[in-house]
Amino acid sequence: MARKHKAYPLLITSLYRRLFNEDKKTLVEGTHQDYPEAMIALAKELDVPVIDLCSLSKKKIEKAGYEVTKKWFLHVPAGVYPNFPEGKEDNSHLQYEGAYQFSMIIANEVAKIGGVYAEVLVDPNANLEDPGLLVD
Repeated sequence: MARKHKAYPLLITSLYRRLFNEDKKTLVEGTHQDYPEAMIALAKELDVPVIDLCSLSKKKIEKAGYEVTKKWFLHVPAGVYPNFPEGKEDNSHLQYEGAYQFSMIIANEVAKIGGVYAEVLVDPNANLEDPGLLVD
């Protein structure tokens, strides 16, 4: 359908959840069950590019570690945000820094795909914005 309308489909698997094992070094396996593999298989069947964000984000989260990744995901202490007066620990949804970190993975992978996909990107190495300057 997308190609019929001269669009260029691209599939992206789910972001890995920040669910560390008791060792606080490795992530729990299979939190998305068979979904990422099914999407990769569908992409192959339809001859559509796919970015395996699930695998790539898992590696990035494990490499960055337990403490660092708290600021990527919705981990906020009590009294910081009016919507979460008692705080929040959410290992699926992102804060700005996490969105930035994982969007860079996607941008780099789109650049690798090349062609019309890469044409929509700005230079992924350009320092256009410092996420540390964002004030919520």
